Amino acid sequence: MFTIKKNNNVDIVVTGSGVIGFAAEECKRYLEAMTGCACTVRQDGCKSAGGPCRTIRIGAGAEFLAAQGMPETKWDGFAVRAAENELTIAASAPRGALYGVYSVLREAGCRFIKAANVGEYVPKGDFAVENDYVKNPSFRVRGLTLAVTEYNEDWCAEAVAFVDWCAKNYINTVFLHESLDFKLDSYNAQIIAEIKKRGMSLEFGGHGAQDFVPKDLFEKQPERFIQKNGKRTKEGNFCVSDER
Repeated sequence: MFTIKKNNNVDIVVTGSGVIGFAAEECKRYLEAMTGCACTVRQDGCKSAGGPCRTIRIGAGAEFLAAQGMPETKWDGFAVRAAENELTIAASAPRGALYGVYSVLREAGCRFIKAANVGEYVPKGDFAVENDYVKNPSFRVRGLTLAVTEYNEDWCAEAVAFVDWCAKNYINTVFLHESLDFKLDSYNAQIIAEIKKRGMSLEFGGHGAQDFVPKDLFEKQPERFIQKNGKRTKEGNFCVSDER
């Protein structure tokens, strides 16, 4: 059993960067909010601040799993080992390590019910993980669709909050319901950056078949467009019987 109390110092040791580094910062943020402990994040191999402390190790990949003597995980699954003074969170993929952090927070009583902070519950008191465990997903892709109604700051903030909520609930794909004239504006760039930070996948698209064939071809190539009441029209989808 691994525990953290208010007066403990916690050394969060990471093997890797990017998503692993973000996982460590999330671990630090929630642990300090829960327990009031002092957490330090450092790369494996860097000198510790010294003194007695609890250690949390976070890493991903076959080499890290082998070094820790932990089993390989499926897709973005994760493994947790809880010893007296050391907690290890390991995964085959970096995203799995992030999910492992959110999992141990759940074990300690955190809840991520709705998007944004208003939908989170973070208990105050000791942090504890009692047992070792491995969690592997049943489905490789687990996604959420975000419909784009109007680009503005409010929509962007809501979308970013949903991306954060997705990661905390092991959803690994965000689908932006977009048209084919999708443009990478400042709002989309911010959302994509949040998705990448968590190692998640991005998909976009929507009901775009009507845009597959340019409308300006209608006058010269009407046979490429559908018929309605016996007449060709450029309003609607392309004609599926056209070999092109």
